Amino acid sequence: MLGQFFLIYLGAERNTFPFILKMVVLVIYDLLILELILRWNKRGSAWDDRHRLALIDGALGFFLILGPLSVGGKYPIMYFSNPVFLLILWLIYRNVERRYKIAAEIKSSQ
Repeated sequence: MLGQFFLIYLGAERNTFPFILKMVVLVIYDLLILELILRWNKRGSAWDDRHRLALIDGALGFFLILGPLSVGGKYPIMYFSNPVFLLILWLIYRNVERRYKIAAEIKSSQ
């Protein structure tokens, strides 16, 4: 997310490259990241729900945490909504983690 953030915002702020070139670079960057993720998870077979949730949380958490810091006081609702979304993501994480602990306990007791 950090690399994509810099490609989009730093390039837009300085306006150093044409729009089409920025979009082509961004698509290539995203495809490389997708290939890296697919290699890590062996094309979807090596990851479970905890890994998928960590990927989602990392992407969303970046913007939920840095969003209020980057807009200043322009959108004050972000100071209230973003912590709520972070809490919801944490509750989802707790639920998924609890489900895997219960499954592990059942498996070990058999």
